[in-house]
Amino acid sequence: MDMDIGLGVIKVRGMNRFLSWYWQWTLIENINQEGNLNDIEKILLDKPIIEFAGINLDLRSYRTYYKLNIHQQSTMHLTAFVKNSVN
Repeated sequence: MDMDIGLGVIKVRGMNRFLSWYWQWTLIENINQEGNLNDIEKILLDKPIIEFAGINLDLRSYRTYYKLNIHQQSTMHLTAFVKNSVN
């Protein structure tokens, strides 16, 4: 189990999953009109691809983790690929 990984790292897959759901939740919250189930389904079926760059990685037991270090010297970038465009 991954219960002993500590607070200094987070799984890359877990972070990507969280960012995708957060992106979709934000779109749902900001539906301009009254909105209905069909509008929500369209948002949930259009899964974004969100990636970090510039964060140090750590490989542990065949799993990849982001190293969460606030003193990191590199520049971090966040990119989202949605509806065939980079945001």
